[in-house]
Formats: sequence, structure tokens, C-alpha cells
Amino acid sequence: MTKRPTTECQRGLHKWEQIVMKKHNDGSELRNRAEERLRERGIALDTLCSEGELQRVVQELSIHQIELEMQNENLQDSRDEILKEQQRYADLYDCAPVGYLTLAPNSTILEANLPAARLLSCERSQLKGSRFGSFIDQRDLPVFNSMVDKVFKSKTLEYREMMIGNIGCRLDAIISDNQQECRLTLTDITAQIKLRNYEKSILASHQETIYALVSMVEVRDSYTAGHQKRVAELSVAIAEELQLSASEIEGLRLSSILHDIGKFNIPSEILTKLTPLEEAEKEMLRHHPKAGYDVLKGIHFPWPIAQTVLQHHERLDGSGYPNRLNGDGICQEAKIIGVADTVEAMTGSRPYRPAIGIDRALQHIRLESGRLFDPDIVEICVMLFQEKKFCFSERPASETMISSKGGRYKILPSL
Repeated sequence: MTKRPTTECQRGLHKWEQIVMKKHNDGSELRNRAEERLRERGIALDTLCSEGELQRVVQELSIHQIELEMQNENLQDSRDEILKEQQRYADLYDCAPVGYLTLAPNSTILEANLPAARLLSCERSQLKGSRFGSFIDQRDLPVFNSMVDKVFKSKTLEYREMMIGNIGCRLDAIISDNQQECRLTLTDITAQIKLRNYEKSILASHQETIYALVSMVEVRDSYTAGHQKRVAELSVAIAEELQLSASEIEGLRLSSILHDIGKFNIPSEILTKLTPLEEAEKEMLRHHPKAGYDVLKGIHFPWPIAQTVLQHHERLDGSGYPNRLNGDGICQEAKIIGVADTVEAMTGSRPYRPAIGIDRALQHIRLESGRLFDPDIVEICVMLFQEKKFCFSERPASETMISSKGGRYKILPSL
């Protein structure tokens, strides 16, 4: 019994010696490997052991340690700057005036900023993994799907306007750099849509006013029924060849429809007289551009309709009326209507004469090109009839077209 503790102590001591020995061997092995690497680099161990070399190594180590500390400081500064830039980017991303989304090819939302979440009335955390199509009005869904498919196939920027809930949105989509995601921008254009609808309402109101005014004249003069409409048809065709803007063409169309509105105060017996007009009656008719201007000048249009109506009987050489304007003093819209009005009037019959015909009408404006009418407008007008086969809309029976090639009727200026 007295020998057992001694035996146990011996065993423990022996085990400890083994552990110490293993560590010593491991340390020796590591040292041997380190010495071997030094020899591979051509460094002699006996040189390292000299006092001078040791001092140099210590000095180099001290300098190297300072360099490492400086590098660490630079890395820390760079890391701080990167963190600041990341925060700045995050602030820009989440405080942008538009919504940003990243979509997978199947339209699953991968990432969204806060404005996008607000537009979609959803928490940002709930957006990730959702299908964007679930937020779009079902009537617009095929359009959206087609847009995304086109973006991934053609790699081009695409945009559409559609409703998301009660919000009108413009969606701009483009492929990401990795070609695997779609970047989608959401812009709230509800206000713009309301403004466009308001403008359409105003335009519709203008048109209703215009047609009401036109009907007032046409009721009193059956021979001018449809005249304004046909003048507008030719005027618009000429304007399109001149490549005027859509807005300019619309203003010209409405001016053409109203160009004879001033005839409302001309006695109906003069408008429907079966014999040629007396000079005093012609003079009364020559006041209709000014009368039309006086009616229209108080109505706000986004086009110079009143001035166009006032000038549609002015001529390049100053022989027109009511103000004897000439050349560049006449607006382009009035020059166009002047040609269209003359051609239409000559190709329809009047109470005091039958229709003169398109051949004589085109011959007339050609002869007066440069004197009465703008040469460019005349050239386009002739081309429309002869090359593009332009035709006026159908006339009423009272204005049946008859050819007067070689006829005896004197050509008079349109009134």
C-alpha cells in the first residue's frame, strides 16, 4: 500500500517528460525548417550570429515594425473612407426622388430602396422575394412583361407608363453589368398624367367651341357647308409635307376650320346670292377676316388662331386684305390657308357659278406663285394632287364637281 502513490507519481512524471520532450522535438523541428528556409535564401547562420549583424537586424526589424504600423494606419484610414462612401451611397440610394429596384429575369425583386417601398406601399423587407408583377394593374401586366423580356434579350433601355395602384408611374428598365439582373427605376408621374388629362379636356373644350362657331356660319350658308373642313384637310396635308410639328399642325387645322367664322354677320342674301356680287357686297365680304379676328381674339388658344384668321386673305405682294400685309409680314399658317382656301373654293360650285375644277385651280396658283402665294406652298400643293393623288372629302350634292378645262368662267379671287 505504501508503494502505490510512488508508482502513480512516477507514471505522472514520465507522462510529463513525454509531453515536454514532444514540445521540444516540435520546436526543434520548426527551428530546423526555419534554418533550412534561411539557407535556401542564401543567408548563413554564422553571419547572423555576429554582433554587428544582430544589431543591423534589430534596427531593420524596428524600422519594419514602424512601417507596418504606418501601413496599418493607412489601411484604417482607407477603411474609414470606404465606410463613409458606403454610407453616402446608402443615403443617396434611400433618399433618391425615384424608386430603384433590382429584378431577376422572372421579375422577382432582389433589392429595393425606400422610395420604391413607399411607392409600392410595402415594407422593404417584404419586397425582397416578391414578384413585381403583383403590384401592377393587371391590364398593364402584359406590357410590363414584354418590356422586361425585351430588356434581357436586346440589352437596350426600355420604358413604359402604367398604373401601380392609384399611382401613375414611368418605369425605366436596363440590364445590369452582370447581364443577369434588371435595374428598374420607378418615377411617380401622377401629376403629369393629371396635367395631360387636363390639357386634353381643355383641347376638347376648344374643339367643341370651334365646331359650335363653325356650325353658326354653315347654318346660314349651305354653300359653304364643309368648306372649312376641306380647307383644313388640304392645309394639314401641306403642313405635314413642310414637316411642321404636331402642335403646329393642330393649330393650323383649327385655324382652317375657323377661317371663315367672320361671315356670321354677313347677310344671308349676300352669301347665297345667285348672281355675281356687286362691288359694295364684295367690300362687305372683305370684312369677314377682321370680324372673325374680333370674335376669336378674346378666346385663349395655345396657337395664333385669331391672327391666322385675320391674315388668311393677305397676299405676298400686299394686294390682299384687310391690312395689305406682304412677304414675311404674313404668318406661315395664313399663307398655307390662303393656298388651300383658293384651291378648295375653285373646285366647288357656288350659287353664282359651277365648280371651276382642280386643273384650273392648280393652274391658277402656279401662275400666281411668288406674287400672291408662297412658292414652296404652291409646289407642295400641286405635288399632293398630281403625285400623291390627294382628294378632298366627299362634297354635298349642291357642290358636284364638274371639269371646266377650257371653260369660259372668269377666275376670281376667293372671298
